[in-house]
Amino acid sequence: MKNKQIVKGRDVYKVVGDGAIATQNAADGRIIPLVILDGSSNQSLDDLIAMHVETPPGDVKSSWCYKRFSKKYIYLTLRFITPMDITVSIVFSVYDNMLLIDGIIKSRGIYIQSGKAGDKISHDVNAPKILVEIPSSTTFPPWEKIFRKNIRKHFLWKGVEKNMLNEATDNYIKESRVVWARRI
Repeated sequence: MKNKQIVKGRDVYKVVGDGAIATQNAADGRIIPLVILDGSSNQSLDDLIAMHVETPPGDVKSSWCYKRFSKKYIYLTLRFITPMDITVSIVFSVYDNMLLIDGIIKSRGIYIQSGKAGDKISHDVNAPKILVEIPSSTTFPPWEKIFRKNIRKHFLWKGVEKNMLNEATDNYIKESRVVWARRI
């Protein structure tokens, strides 16, 4: 299969914290999502981040994927080529992280920081992190359908009436995307 991608277990990192950062010095002032990844089982992530702090930006290839027959989890795979050859596959729970995934797609970038469960950006705003551009060529065509489906599911669970579901979903998507379009 042409679009088949293999995600290896040792390359998979769980999101243990998230947030967003906007600075005038990066990404044209766009608000960029930040993920704190659990690097406790693999020192490579810490090494990569440390190298990026001390060296010029490197090359990275990015792609989105999900398991065949299941869209419960989505993976953002980042293949760093320089300064260090490493693959980082970030696993996102679609239901829990749908706004974060949408933010990455819409802002075309992501900050990556290593940490442990319970860490927050506010604990150490100066913690080493790297900014990775997710170019517009890294598309994920099924995202809109997956996003809408999960928002509808959430609203049904919250008790929104079925006749109001489409309008509520449209308004939610519109309002959430206003945040990612802002610049400082």
